Amino acid sequence: MGDVTKNFSRWEWACRCGCGFDDLHPVVVMGIQIVRDVSMLPVFLNSGCRCHQHNEDEGGEDFSYHLEQANGYGWAVDWTIPGARLFEMLGWAAVVEAFFKGGIGIYVDGDEVWIHSDTRRGGPARWGFLDGEETDFDAVLKAAEKRGI
Repeated sequence: MGDVTKNFSRWEWACRCGCGFDDLHPVVVMGIQIVRDVSMLPVFLNSGCRCHQHNEDEGGEDFSYHLEQANGYGWAVDWTIPGARLFEMLGWAAVVEAFFKGGIGIYVDGDEVWIHSDTRRGGPARWGFLDGEETDFDAVLKAAEKRGI
């Protein structure tokens, strides 16, 4: 049981450095709960809110949606579902209208896969990283399929 939604608690998206930043936008919170409900599988959050120092330590973008935005919230979450294939997770992310209209990044590193979902404005954005290198979204999907992940 979560303390914010039925499956998620605030500590799961709090900045990992311990600074206390844990204000994830409610639309993102509800979006990740929808992913959990639709998949019917446990969703693990790799990253949610990040302070500037932690974002820098992680090699994050200067204007990352994980950072506190003008409204005081983080707007992004990185997540994975152990045992699920990337294509399945992508489908569950796309069910969430705010993620579909926002940003979806797909990441494959070795045999690990995860998805970045955010609620950016200004139209959808899609990108992919394969083994640490930014590359074409479709190329990441093909690599994941070839690897069976």
